[in-house]
Amino acid sequence: AMKGGLIGEAPYATDEDLTKAKTDAESKIKDILISSIKLKIPSEFSVARGSEKLDIITQKVSDELNTDGMLSVAVDAELSVFTFKEGDIKKAFREILVKENKIPQDYTEKEFSIQYGTTTSQWESGSARMPVAYEATYWKKVDPDAMKREMAGKGEIDLKTYLMGLSFVDKVNVSFSPFWITSVPRKISKINLVVE
Repeated sequence: AMKGGLIGEAPYATDEDLTKAKTDAESKIKDILISSIKLKIPSEFSVARGSEKLDIITQKVSDELNTDGMLSVAVDAELSVFTFKEGDIKKAFREILVKENKIPQDYTEKEFSIQYGTTTSQWESGSARMPVAYEATYWKKVDPDAMKREMAGKGEIDLKTYLMGLSFVDKVNVSFSPFWITSVPRKISKINLVVE
């Protein structure tokens, strides 16, 4: 004896539907795992874009549609990513610039921009290559108090000589006002030095 069945039309899952359901499930679980990883890693680390490696451990697809005409897909997966510290990248660029005499040793980074390309991962060897575009402005930190001590009491010529001797100075213009003042005050407390 037979029971159940249906007279008429009923939806069913085609091979194309099953393949699409698997692909969609893998994409969604990958997005979920990436978001989860980003929340769990320390704030100084970043995930290298394109380094994600998704391993599907188990995947179960029910070819029967539910009452809403939807497939059920259960996925158990593991995601691996390469991470890096932006501080390490900035430090590496600075070391290169100092080694190639592009900037003096005592210069520090004032402002910067970094753009990262898509990573090429070699999971077998545990290595990755990531293109990086780096632009930065470096400057020498100035000690205003030390400069005031050096400038105190100097006349126009001595002041110009001192200022031009500083490695970070390109051009100097010295003028005293009113006209009867011919030197920098001797008291440091009376010198107002603004460094921009």
